[in-house]
Amino acid sequence: MRVAVAAGRYQIRPRALDRLLELGVTHQELPGAVEEALAEITLGNYKEPDRPFDPPGHGFVWQSKRFGRLMYLKFRLEGRKPVCWLYSLHEADYQE
Repeated sequence: MRVAVAAGRYQIRPRALDRLLELGVTHQELPGAVEEALAEITLGNYKEPDRPFDPPGHGFVWQSKRFGRLMYLKFRLEGRKPVCWLYSLHEADYQE
């Protein structure tokens, strides 16, 4: 995932973009904000999906230094030369 994003092979779903903009991230800051969030997460931050009907992907909950709050990130890799689709990147709506 980090390799795909660093190579510019990522897309942000419209709802994820809206939630990032709500946090005050500007369009110019988007690439850096996404890379910083991905750099902060570890396998220990992995969160199993709560609802099986949600789009499949990999979710993470962690205390973000970049955003200064508990955050939730969900992505999915798609394609042969993977593109990272960002489904969610917002303040966690629940506690760990």
